[in-house]
Amino acid sequence: MSSPFKTYLKFVQIRDTGKTKIFEVQSLRYGNKLAEIKYYGAWRKYTLLPEAHTLFDCKCLQEITDFMNSLMEERRHGRS
Repeated sequence: MSSPFKTYLKFVQIRDTGKTKIFEVQSLRYGNKLAEIKYYGAWRKYTLLPEAHTLFDCKCLQEITDFMNSLMEERRHGRS
């Protein structure tokens, strides 16, 4: 999946479990891993698992939220 949300972050698919996808959230500027986004079955939602000692401002959090919402929308429409 190519991400349209590329202001500060890059979302890289690192795995496809067959039912869901797992993404690494990277700094667009430095390329380092900031977090993982993966589906959490108990909540039936994609969730963010941040790396230790990472900081996110409201723009980054909005970018992550928008991306996770797009994954949920894709899942609802059976394209995951």
